Amino acid sequence: MEGAAVAQVCHDYDKPFLIIRTISYKADHTASVDFHKFIKVISNPFSNGIVQKLLPELIKVMKLLK
Repeated sequence: MEGAAVAQVCHDYDKPFLIIRTISYKADHTASVDFHKFIKVISNPFSNGIVQKLLPELIKVMKLLK
C-alpha cells in the first residue's frame, strides 16, 4: 500500500521511482519465522545487494540525463 502512495505522488510530479519490496507472508503470532530474524537474515542482505547493484547503473543514467 505504501508503494502505491509513492507511485501516485511520483506520477503526479512526473518523477521516476523504484520500489523494492521483500514479502513475508505473515507478521502475526502464527508466523513460522521470527520477523526480526527475517529482517536481519533475509530482507536486509538482499535489499542491500539489490541497491549495491543498482547504484552504479542509476549514476550512469543520471549522468546521461544531465
